[in-house]
This record gives sequence, structure tokens and C-alpha cells, in this order.
Amino acid sequence: MTQQTVSPSRIAIRCLALILGSAALAWLLFVAGQYVRLVEVSGPSQYDLQPERVTLAQYFYVAAVVVLGLGALFAKRRLAGLGAVSADRSTLVGPVSSFSGLVLIVASAIAVWAVLVLFLGGFFGVTEGGDPAPVARIVNLYVPIVLYTALVVTLILLGFVFPPPRAKHAPSADSGTTAAPAATPAAAPAESIPPTGAHAAGTVAADAQAATDAQHGDGQRAVALAFATPIIAAAVALVLGLIVYDVTRTALEVWIWVVILVIIAFGVLVGTRLARRGADERGAQAPIVAGATTLNFVLVIVFAIAAAGMSLGYAASAVSSLNVSPASASRPTPTRRSTASRRVTTPSSS
Repeated sequence: MTQQTVSPSRIAIRCLALILGSAALAWLLFVAGQYVRLVEVSGPSQYDLQPERVTLAQYFYVAAVVVLGLGALFAKRRLAGLGAVSADRSTLVGPVSSFSGLVLIVASAIAVWAVLVLFLGGFFGVTEGGDPAPVARIVNLYVPIVLYTALVVTLILLGFVFPPPRAKHAPSADSGTTAAPAATPAAAPAESIPPTGAHAAGTVAADAQAATDAQHGDGQRAVALAFATPIIAAAVALVLGLIVYDVTRTALEVWIWVVILVIIAFGVLVGTRLARRGADERGAQAPIVAGATTLNFVLVIVFAIAAAGMSLGYAASAVSSLNVSPASASRPTPTRRSTASRRVTTPSSS
């Protein structure tokens, strides 16, 4: 029974339609989120000082980014498996695969930007009507940050680190290629006249292949952790800062920022070491290893700039707090009491 196959061009067109359809659906979800947000904040009490309430608009934004990223992820993995199967690839497979990778990067960047916006909004966007309820803060702030972080890790690992399973046969000749591997083991015992040497060579080759596969798997896991560790460490540090802010209801002290920077630095350090291990086991020329190394290198630069900027800012603020005028320190400022006494003595003298 012959299975009818689909041409690579048609599969590429379907994947392109899937990406564009996901982008259109993401746009609709974003517009719906804007409308839900407008409905939630509008009303007669729009300008009243009220505590923060549970809102659902944020989850429409999360759903929009999820739809965009998963649509591009499915298309990229489908085209990657197609490229491994088909020998005569269509000219559309490469451009559509590159486009899906670009959309994956855009979706990940949007998710990271949303996490930063939520983190900053957790400090500066709190209403003055009173302390928000813990349920409102968890639903509106912490859960979206966790969802965005999980989405970024999923898109990076499944889109760039772990390839899809590759088929062993070509789609154009199912029956021919299926019979060829079946005939090879049957002819092998007839050819192997000296059983000892052939068996030993086959055993050595199988052991070498197993060792290579194990080393490849270890390198792949190291690269996956090199991508995921700094992202998860940054998310944990941001959530920790928000928890301390919600508990104390005051601006974060310097030592809290130090703890946040230490957690991020630890994640970047571990990610860099794992990227180096992946380079040793898979080779530094592998594109995915180069990507993990580049990501951690960029994070090191961003971390150094942020730490240097915060240290200079806090140092300048500490010095500025010591700014006391010598004249105001030596001469007491007039009070209301002295002014009142002056008003009393003036009529008596006249």
C-alpha cells in the first residue's frame, strides 16, 4: 500500500501560511486585550484611588505571544524534518525556515521585553489607593512573568537546540528504500567468512558509535542548560525583588539589588561554563554552540554595564545626601515662633 507524499514546496507554503495565520491571530488577541483593559479601567470610578484589582487583559497579551511563538516553532520544526528527509528540496524550504527562525527570535524578544515591563510596572505602576491584595499581585504580575519565562525557554530549546526526529527514508521511494536496509542484514552473514574478525570490527564500530552518541547527547544537554540557566536565573532574581518590594512596600535597598545582581551573575557564569563544555564535546564550530556562547557573552556585557551603572548611581546618591550648606549649618533658620515674637514687639515699640 503506497502512501502518497506531499511535495516540499506545498509543505513550505503551508508552514508559511501557519506563521502568517499565527501572527494574525496574535494581533487579534492583542487588540482584544487592549479592549478588555479599557473595559476594566474605565467607569465612574476611573480616577478614584483604588487598590489594584485582578485583571485579565495581561493574559490576552500572553496568549498573543504564545500563539505567535508556537506557530513559528511548529513551522520551523516541520521544515527542519523535511530538509533531512528530502534530497531534492524546494527553493521555498530554506527561506521559510529562516523566516520561522526570525519569528521565533521576535517572539522571544517580545516575551523578554514584556517581563521587563512587568518588573518595572511592579515598582512604579502600583496604584495609590492602598496596598494591593496578594491575589491581585500574583495573578497580574508573578504568573505572567513565569509564563513568559517558560515560553522563552521552550522556544529557544525546541527551536534551536533540540532538532526534530529525522526520518530514515526519502519520501519519493518508500518501497525501494525500505527493502534495501532489510536485504543488508541478510547478506551480511554470507559475506562474513571469518566470523571473529568481522564480529570484532562490528563490535568496535558499534561501541564507537555509542560513545559518539553519548558525547553528542551530553554536549546537547550542556548547550540547552547554557541557554536556559541565565534566563531562569534572571527571572528568579526579578521575582525575588518584587517579593521583597511587596513585603516591605518600600524601595529596594542597595543590598537587595546586590542579591539580585549576584543571582544573575551566578546564572550567567554557569551558562558560560556549560557553553564551554558544549563546545568541548560538540565542537566550537557548531552553530548552536556558537549561539549559546554569544548569548552568554552578550549577557556578560549587559550585566557589567548594569552593575557599573547601579554602582555609580548609588555612589552619586550617597555623596549627594551629604550635601549640607555651611551657612545653613552655622546659622539657625528662622522659625514661626521668632516671626510671631517680632510681630508682637513691633506695636509695643510704636
